Amino acid sequence: VVTGQQAGVLTGPLYTIYKAAAAVKLARELTRQGMKAVPVFWIPSEDHDFQEIRSVLVQGKEGLPVKIEVADKSSGQPVERIPFSKEEGERLIQELDRETPATEFKGEILETLRDTARRSETFTRWFALLMTRLFKGTGLILFNPLIPEIRKGAGGLLASLGLQGEKIQGLLSTREKELEERGYHVQVNREKEHLNLFAFLPGGRAALLNQDGQVVTRQGNNLGEIEEVAKKIENNPGEFGPGVLTRPLMQETLLPTLSYVAGPAELSYFAQLMPLYEHFHLRPPVLYPRPSLTLVEPRMRRFMEKYSLSREDLFDLEQVRQNYLEEKGSRELKELFQGVERNIRKEYDALGQELIKIEKGLGDLTQKNLGRVMKEVDYLKKKAREALKDKNEKALSHFKILEESVLPGGELQERKYNIFPYLIKYGPGFMDKLKKEFPLEPGHHFFEVV
Repeated sequence: VVTGQQAGVLTGPLYTIYKAAAAVKLARELTRQGMKAVPVFWIPSEDHDFQEIRSVLVQGKEGLPVKIEVADKSSGQPVERIPFSKEEGERLIQELDRETPATEFKGEILETLRDTARRSETFTRWFALLMTRLFKGTGLILFNPLIPEIRKGAGGLLASLGLQGEKIQGLLSTREKELEERGYHVQVNREKEHLNLFAFLPGGRAALLNQDGQVVTRQGNNLGEIEEVAKKIENNPGEFGPGVLTRPLMQETLLPTLSYVAGPAELSYFAQLMPLYEHFHLRPPVLYPRPSLTLVEPRMRRFMEKYSLSREDLFDLEQVRQNYLEEKGSRELKELFQGVERNIRKEYDALGQELIKIEKGLGDLTQKNLGRVMKEVDYLKKKAREALKDKNEKALSHFKILEESVLPGGELQERKYNIFPYLIKYGPGFMDKLKKEFPLEPGHHFFEVV
């Protein structure tokens, strides 16, 4: 049972943990049913997008999101080849220490981070060691496809991607047309010349294109004829890698995959690449949608009880705010000012009619004067609203904390926050509970932290 995610610092966002937990749970269930299944976490160590993995969001002491990150080391090289220093790890750990509260568990958690950082020479290695610690006892296997002994098994497939580039492009084009005709969105946009292959060159990872039988890069490097490059790939597969649409084929070549735990975007691109399985005589895995979780902490529960909020209310806190302020006088205030504005306009209309009889130009002057008066009324209305908000500031701050806990920056908690602040607050027991009680059913779930 395979899943995977980029090797983010401190393990990246929560859904990385959830993917691994889902694979563990699914493998156990399949084993219970009589199959021999183990959970495998595929670390995409070939990935070159360092920006994607260098930062992580934590919920700070005040309940608001704070970004912590390592220095930008973007070089275009695979993450596996980007060196990691103990000093960088220590700086990141110190930032995490500053942004999280003091608890009885903090020392132990920070020491785990320091111990694993000391033993890591790459970001991939640190990620793997942390995941191994977090999933100790579950049987989760961390799989790095760039390990030379493993990579040898992919040489034939990678060479075939080059040799059969035109055929593959034709199959993908036909499939994409079918999907679009059925009203589906095509997840991955492709270039017609792209061989769905990359080379790891001194200047970074480079896409390989077929130009009249020659394999070239966008930077103008010519690697030779397709047949010649295919031989290079087969002899040295560690210097080449698949594209996003062909990585799953390498997975099937290297692993006897029964099921793949996939996120929403992955499910979409699997639909796009299905014809390639048949072409390469590979069996596609059963796609298992990753369960989605929202962690509900004790403070969140207290606020929910205090303001009689349901779990569903957590995803519409703007409406909750409006309802609360209306209940506390916002509606009455609005109606009061509407009445005042109507009366002023009515009186000014009557005044204007009388003044026109004296002098025609006084009508325009009356309207200008009305505009100035209404501006003053608007100013007073704004101040009254601010005073009402100040009066209810405590409740509004609670709603803000709830909002940033559930939807930081408007995105799901699992896509933004990291696991370690929760471990600092609630200890290793939280991770044990998560592994034990992680829901197997796809869909969204609320998970009580303690």
